[in-house]
Amino acid sequence: MHKAVQSSRPVPVLRPLLKQGSEDIRLNAAKALAAIGPDAKAAISELLELMNKTDSPSEVGKALHALGRPRLQDLPLIVLLSKSDLDKTRVEALKVIACLGNDAKKSMSRVIQLLDDPSIKVRIEAIRVVGRIGPDAKSALPKLIALRETNDYETLKALEQSIRSLSHRGKSKNSVL
Repeated sequence: MHKAVQSSRPVPVLRPLLKQGSEDIRLNAAKALAAIGPDAKAAISELLELMNKTDSPSEVGKALHALGRPRLQDLPLIVLLSKSDLDKTRVEALKVIACLGNDAKKSMSRVIQLLDDPSIKVRIEAIRVVGRIGPDAKSALPKLIALRETNDYETLKALEQSIRSLSHRGKSKNSVL
């Protein structure tokens, strides 16, 4: 784990590097911003754009996580990322949506769509996001119940946790395990 740098002075120098040069330069700039932490929050939009252009969206996702909660103004770009052709980019976009806290519910229609994604990894992350949103995501409950027909243990485990979160009780009436 990077130790947080105590200055945001390098941020204006690093932000342009996220858009130019080789993949290595862009990812190293993302890692440097992650080391700065929340003081580099001004680079969130550029990091989101990079996530859509890289073969390593999880590395960019780590940087975004280090910067703290995304801004609501970035939600349209985050939703756009969730439409990527790459499974791993859609997974990372869902993780960013989950970091939006209470504002994540503003993307519920897209999260519900991703519950039908062809990728099991994307579906599981969408299930987890529904659970993190909690009772405000009750509109996803019919879809979650329909997903219980799977034989995949990880999916069933995520469904159990998500349904518990929606019901806001310790043990859901709709237990899947």
